[in-house]
Amino acid sequence: MSAGGQSPLTSPSSSPPPISHIPTVVARARSPESVPPSASTAPPSSTQPPRPAVRLTRSASRSSLQNSSKIGSRSLAASIEARLKPNGSIITRFGEQDGEPIFIREDRVTSTTEPDVVTYFWESFTTTPLRQPPTLTMYPDLTVGDVYCNHVKGEVKATQLWIWTMGSDGSAYWKRAREGDVREDGRRLTVTPKRKQPSWVSKNWGVKQLRNQQAS
Repeated sequence: MSAGGQSPLTSPSSSPPPISHIPTVVARARSPESVPPSASTAPPSSTQPPRPAVRLTRSASRSSLQNSSKIGSRSLAASIEARLKPNGSIITRFGEQDGEPIFIREDRVTSTTEPDVVTYFWESFTTTPLRQPPTLTMYPDLTVGDVYCNHVKGEVKATQLWIWTMGSDGSAYWKRAREGDVREDGRRLTVTPKRKQPSWVSKNWGVKQLRNQQAS
């Protein structure tokens, strides 16, 4: 017992308050029901992005793809026009190698309703009409029935067509063809209105397309 009749344990200046006197409100966990809506923690934006943002992103993506496709088509056409040679030399979409045009066999599906009907063709561009296409026999995928399509883009605008045909002597050659020609299965050879690519279509559709071209 110290002087003055107070125990050191009860002295307010020298002893900390009992543990039971420490406020416990700050340490008490609150149930989810007690948390106000404004105080709830939002999920990370990286895992759960807001729905409106997702829709805007997708819409912008589709728009950008459509615009890039249009720009790509225009730039390709401009590139071809720039590479055309006044002397009538052949150029292709695929450039040159060692001074010679590069050819690649292309294909076109006639329609979504007939996915098994495919037109295989080779394509070139010149400023003057061709007398005859190159043989292309150095390309192993050249096949009888393939179409050769040359786009004349000089003073005269035209599309020339040939078909790789097997002759009676067993040798293949380019046979001149025209829009409206009919092959063994009854399909007609046409040129698509926009891209100007050859396409084997049904007989009735071919007649309709040719009539539309004459009327336009």
